[in-house]
Amino acid sequence: MIEGVLRNYTTGETVPHRSVILQKVGETEELGAWQTMTDGRGRFRFEGVEIDTLVFYYVFADYEGGSYSSAPLELAATAPRATIELAVYSSSPDPEGVTIPVHHIIIDDAGEAVVVSEYIQLMNVSETSYMGEADAPLEGIGFRQRLPSGHHGLEVMDGLMECCLGFEGDDLVETMAITPGYRDVAFRYRLGKSSTLDFSRPVIFPTRAFHVMVEEGVGEVAAPGLEMRGASTVRGVSYTTYVGADLEAGHEIGVRLTLTRGRPVRALVWIIVGLAVVVGPAVMIRLTRGRRERTGGSETPPRRHPVGEESVGEAYRYLISVLDEALGDGMIEPKAHRRVRAELEAKLDELLPEEEDR
Repeated sequence: MIEGVLRNYTTGETVPHRSVILQKVGETEELGAWQTMTDGRGRFRFEGVEIDTLVFYYVFADYEGGSYSSAPLELAATAPRATIELAVYSSSPDPEGVTIPVHHIIIDDAGEAVVVSEYIQLMNVSETSYMGEADAPLEGIGFRQRLPSGHHGLEVMDGLMECCLGFEGDDLVETMAITPGYRDVAFRYRLGKSSTLDFSRPVIFPTRAFHVMVEEGVGEVAAPGLEMRGASTVRGVSYTTYVGADLEAGHEIGVRLTLTRGRPVRALVWIIVGLAVVVGPAVMIRLTRGRRERTGGSETPPRRHPVGEESVGEAYRYLISVLDEALGDGMIEPKAHRRVRAELEAKLDELLPEEEDR
């Protein structure tokens, strides 16, 4: 049996005639749920609860826009009964006591898109839950955070209830109160590679530390009011970090990312390498010869004899020259240029003995 009392910790009073839910949870899945009502003194009871040391039980209650849960409960043959006091709090539109100790924004290159991960530590040290005002049909909003225009593919990783998420313009909002205590919030989304990405946003709650980490080489960051802290490495990826501290609610954070010219052509570079390795020398010769005839990229007229009479290595030499020109024009980063050029040179070295035998 699991029994207890539902108590409002803001007022100290018990909560009568309120729905309470008992949930049974296994190692990886929910196994069932039961509902009851508190009596006139806020008491509740679940009888006939199975004793199973391989499962846990949780008691839940919703109250004034907030969702509240007990710690995990375990029943055993030696302890077949659990008694708890489940705390709930009154809600208020006053955000006093709600802060963000740390907010991380991590920007990674993903070929044809930019992936943005946001990690937020959310803390409420007051004796009330926070539920901000909202326009109809929403009854109220707790968590709110502005995302860049054009975001798509939102994925919640932690701390938000997907059933209660929505958007007001570009603001991601959750229609659940921010309850007293601490929680981690994590989500990510994607952005198309337009020339400039705007991450500017207002500070919703006082933020002690605000970090923007941009993968090295993605682009140039303009972040007035933030301090550039230089490079750091996370899981083998280098980032440039921009830091703000002690930001008050209402402060406007201005962060704009101008993508590096040539970043979108990285995929094209790897397509070239893939073609060189996969489709075979004869096809590469035709492709490179056709390109030179159309663009005039060669200083001498293209040779118009059959494929079998042309040097296989010439195709790879031409690709190397294209890469060198792209580097000189700023269309490819030096790091990517060195990597791709090394692969083409390695392929060329494999072909040289074959050409000498001819």
